[in-house]
Amino acid sequence: MMTTAAKTRTPLLLESTCGPEGVRIPLEPDGVVTLGRRPNCTVALPGYEQVSRQHAQISFDSGTCYVKDNRSRHGTWLNGVRIEPDRPYPIHSGDLIALSPYVVFRVVDPAAPSSTTMTVQAVDHAEADATSIVTVDTAAGADPSRQRLDLLLKVAQTIHAARTQEALAEAVVDAAMTGTCFTHAAFLGPMDAQGRITVLARRSRTRGGRAPGSAPGSAPRSA
Repeated sequence: MMTTAAKTRTPLLLESTCGPEGVRIPLEPDGVVTLGRRPNCTVALPGYEQVSRQHAQISFDSGTCYVKDNRSRHGTWLNGVRIEPDRPYPIHSGDLIALSPYVVFRVVDPAAPSSTTMTVQAVDHAEADATSIVTVDTAAGADPSRQRLDLLLKVAQTIHAARTQEALAEAVVDAAMTGTCFTHAAFLGPMDAQGRITVLARRSRTRGGRAPGSAPGSAPRSA
């Protein structure tokens, strides 16, 4: 028997974190949310070529919310793991669903003050029906995997928005320095006819985060 609390429980929400702006769709137990390029999808994504026409869908079964890839061309990713097509995978608050590097959604429980767990479901290809689910307890802001994923999403947006080769180089080098322990990083352009390679951007932690003379320049190719 369903209790009153269960009937009035606030539904999960699907929110965009990268790509389409303003997406905030309730995931109702008696409804199906479809995602794809077709205009009749619940979340229509006509401007994203890597998204299939009927890419994925989210629905409930026996009180559990699931995401399923509809044999999309480029696949659907759950918390960084590509899921198998035509197979439902359970999702929870805090999970990330990616349809491409530039289209990412987060599952949100509006009743919860903050998300402290992230569920990762991995597929064991040695057995067709074997999967494993690992739930990682995390303090707010303390999960390095989530931090790296957030950084990756931010970098993807910056790279996608870059209008010049120099802006792209700056974004890539900044990401390399932020997401790693490297003390030096550089982005090199193609070699010219004289055998010289253009340094489009460079950074160094040992000198205040930016190498002296880090503006684009040329460096001879090493022998």
